[in-house]
Order: sequence, then C-alpha cells, then structure tokens
Amino acid sequence: MSGVADHTMHLGGASTEFLELRFGRVFEEDPEPYRGVELTLDFSFGAFSGGCGAVVFAPELHRLRRELELLSRTLNGRFQFATLEDQFGFSLAMEATGQALFSGHILDQAGVGNRLEFETRIDQTYLARALEGLSAFIEDRL
Repeated sequence: MSGVADHTMHLGGASTEFLELRFGRVFEEDPEPYRGVELTLDFSFGAFSGGCGAVVFAPELHRLRRELELLSRTLNGRFQFATLEDQFGFSLAMEATGQALFSGHILDQAGVGNRLEFETRIDQTYLARALEGLSAFIEDRL
C-alpha cells in the first residue's frame, strides 16, 4: 500500500504471547456500517505462532477502541471482542495483580478454518500500546 502508513495493534509481549493486528486496505466502496478493513493477524502463543488474513467491519474497531479505553482507564472489568464472522475473538479480564487474563481464538479461515485457542496473562502496560496503535489507525483511515 504505497503512501499509506503502516498501522498495527499489538497486544501482549514483544516476541512471545501476543496477537498483532496489521491493518490493511479499507473497503471505501462499502457503505457504513459495513465498511470492511483487511487485517493480517500475526500471533505467538507458547509453541504456536503464525499468521492469517481476516476482515473486520469499521464499527467493530470503534467498539474495540471504546472497550480498550475503558479498561485502560479503570484497570477494572472485562470485555469480549469478536468479529461478525467469528474468525477471531478475544477477551481481556483485569486481575487484582495488575495483569489481564488474555484469552481467545483464531481461525485460519472464517467459519470453516482450523481453530487455535489461547490463554495467557499480560501486563496492564500492554493495553496503552495496543490502544495507541488502534487509535492511530482509526484516526488516520476511518
């Protein structure tokens, strides 16, 4: 994508135990609320690592940002995120220790793919980095 900033949302550790969303093309021709966004999902959980493509709708990303903002601000609570086609989803639940229980799933193809389920704990400081990447994409492209 020439001329377009590379936007990512990275949730988790730097090299292990993470899910990264690399935002790609926005389907400008699609009307709201059905405007799609291409993603590349990169992940590493334990001995499992890989990547696959996915599509999300713009309103799903706006909702994700609101939920991450709330969790980051209060450091309390839980939320779940899933795409309409359930190709990937995750939940974050804050714990008294300052960590978040981060669990979810990824399918390599929407609806019919192989399914990877994951669960790990991540530090609360990772929330700000994820929120920053997501917000930059939304402000820039949506």
